[in-house]
Parts: sequence; C-alpha cells; structure tokens
Amino acid sequence: MWSGLLVTRKKKVWIWSRGKAEEQLGGVKFSRVDFRSTLNDQAVLVKAWDVYAFVFIFVASDLESTNRLIAQAVVKLDMKASGCDHPTGATSQ
Repeated sequence: MWSGLLVTRKKKVWIWSRGKAEEQLGGVKFSRVDFRSTLNDQAVLVKAWDVYAFVFIFVASDLESTNRLIAQAVVKLDMKASGCDHPTGATSQ
C-alpha cells in the first residue's frame, strides 16, 4: 500500500509506503519512513533534538531485506554524552 509520491529534480520517482512509523536502533526510538522505487526499498530512520539529528538510511532490494539490515545493525549511541538525554537537548550543569 502506498501513500504518496516523491519526484526528484532528476525525475526519479519514489513511493513512500505506510509501514512502521517507529523503529528501535541502539536502544533509541527513531521515526521511520519507507520509500520504494523500481530498483530498491529504503528505510530512513531519524531522531532529532534541538541541535542534533541522527539519520540512518538503509537500502536493499526489497523491504524484507531492508528490515534484516536494520535488525543486524549495531549502533551505540551515548545519549548522555551527546546532550540528547533531555527532551530539549540541554544538559544539566
């Protein structure tokens, strides 16, 4: 099932699909958007704060393979050291 189209300046067409809205990666909850083209499937995971954003893009030949890539990814995020452990991104003194 698809919910929209994204057309780039180079006339590439991507269909974004209604898949999972969230994904856990490295113990952190990310927003997730899935895209599909004639050649591959992509999952974009984003976690943003006031001054930082973590973005991961996973690409594979199909959605199942993309999900396997995400499941096998090992990411270690130190939220406290980055200052992203607080909702506003501010660190306590």
